[in-house]
Amino acid sequence: MNVLLVGINSKYIHPAASIYSLAANLNHPHRLLEFSIKDSIEKMVEAVLAESFDLLGISCYIWNIKIVEHLVSLLRKMLPVSKKIVLGGPEVGYDPVHFLNNLPVDFIISDEGECALNALCDALDDGSRLDAVSNLSFKTEHTVVRNNIVVPNLMTLKQGHGLVLDKSSRYVYFEASRGCPFRCSYCVASLQRNVRAFDIDLVKKELIKILSHPTNTIKFLDRTFNLKQQTVLEILDVIDEHNIHQTKVQFEIVADLISPVVLERISHMKHAVLRFEIGIQSLNERTNELVDRHQDFERLKSTIRSLQATKKVDLHLDLIAGLPEENLESFIRTFDQTYALDPKELQLGFLKLLRGTKLRNEFSRFGYSFDESPPYEVRSNLFLTEADLNRIRFVERVLEKFHNSGLFCRSMQYVRNHIVVDGRYFDFFYALSSFMDQTSFDFKRYQLDQLFDVFHKFIYMNHPSHSEEMLFLLKQDYLTHFQIRPKIWWNATTSRAQRSSLYKRLLEESQLEGFTIDDCYRYCHIETYKNQCFAIFYKPKNHRHLRFDIEFTGGAL
Repeated sequence: MNVLLVGINSKYIHPAASIYSLAANLNHPHRLLEFSIKDSIEKMVEAVLAESFDLLGISCYIWNIKIVEHLVSLLRKMLPVSKKIVLGGPEVGYDPVHFLNNLPVDFIISDEGECALNALCDALDDGSRLDAVSNLSFKTEHTVVRNNIVVPNLMTLKQGHGLVLDKSSRYVYFEASRGCPFRCSYCVASLQRNVRAFDIDLVKKELIKILSHPTNTIKFLDRTFNLKQQTVLEILDVIDEHNIHQTKVQFEIVADLISPVVLERISHMKHAVLRFEIGIQSLNERTNELVDRHQDFERLKSTIRSLQATKKVDLHLDLIAGLPEENLESFIRTFDQTYALDPKELQLGFLKLLRGTKLRNEFSRFGYSFDESPPYEVRSNLFLTEADLNRIRFVERVLEKFHNSGLFCRSMQYVRNHIVVDGRYFDFFYALSSFMDQTSFDFKRYQLDQLFDVFHKFIYMNHPSHSEEMLFLLKQDYLTHFQIRPKIWWNATTSRAQRSSLYKRLLEESQLEGFTIDDCYRYCHIETYKNQCFAIFYKPKNHRHLRFDIEFTGGAL
């Protein structure tokens, strides 16, 4: 039985982890094909038809299911009936009856597929009964047969990350466990009832192997990485001792469960390579109760502050708009309190009623209107109108550009400390987004200088007393983004004589070894504000900038 496994990724940098795991555990000849959702359907059809196979397997998620539907419809017309098609993944696995009745495919595998795919191949090879293949659904003449779900013993499974090529420019997806102990009613992970662990010695051995090579990012797929303290400590030890390339390592954690022991271990990490995703989702207690979540915000807030104090972790916090009984006023309060925690990234997501989840099954209870096509995003409910959600989207689009992008670190810190009143961050971002619409800013096509310029114009028009200082900070954020001297979007105000004087003082007071006055004229850009001077050198040296913030005291420049 020759098997062709196909993954269609949201981006090239995100490999199809599922097909690599299937391939690592498959006892039959197989090949893998990967595409991204930007590839044409013609390219995918041509590539599949060029392969020799008996069974075609495709992994399905909300981001690729419409493409998969189109792909299998075309392929079924071109392939002989002897070539079978099997789909797997969370988008089809929780509703196999629907997809078997609506798509020209032969089988669907639900839940984890490593053992099931082997069993299906064995059954097709020797003609044995399909109803003995766990996790399999298939059509008969009169009905859809759904076999029992059996999860594999993780101690016997191999991980597939070793098969991924070009790790230096792609994520490596890694697992130490599967399953989730929580029952959040909007999440498909809540359907996996038990948490099971891979062999910790094997996990550490594989992790050391990955860390020995230049790698973009290692992302653990564990739903609650910090569930067991001992496991966390052992993995942190491996990262600390073997991360010779300072690869970023990303985890999804529950902040409430971080212990003082783990905090202490993190604080002594050699390098700041950790990235923690923390799902706050909502701070409305009634909302959390309705979606089967339990959260101690004061404890969570304390843990976040402690993690930030270590300076070894980047924090990515998540919110979900559209949860039950959270109206606009409540969501704004959630947003403001979460933004006040100053995460490196704050992802403002919108509720999606995913197949198989409890919340989707009881959507009428809360008056949900949602898109029937993937990603099943909510349009409104009893507590949020469509206009309310659009107001939140207004904030989300500028949050991504001005906070999450990391381009405006100095400027946004000033906004937090001096411009936003009473912690009303949502209102600030909404006003900024509205201003950009009023100026006909093109959110899809723009240059970086235009983004900085419109931000300054917004501050000038709405917070004029802060305009000059913000301009000085915006200049710094803009200039530090480039490897070579960029064009500037502001009017230069420093004369040649002033620059000459500043260059001399810069060399004298900063003790810049190896730099001359000629270097300053050739490679340095300098900006001033009151008695402050910001200088940046674009002289090539290991592709790094030399940057100086100097405050001259004792008089004006």
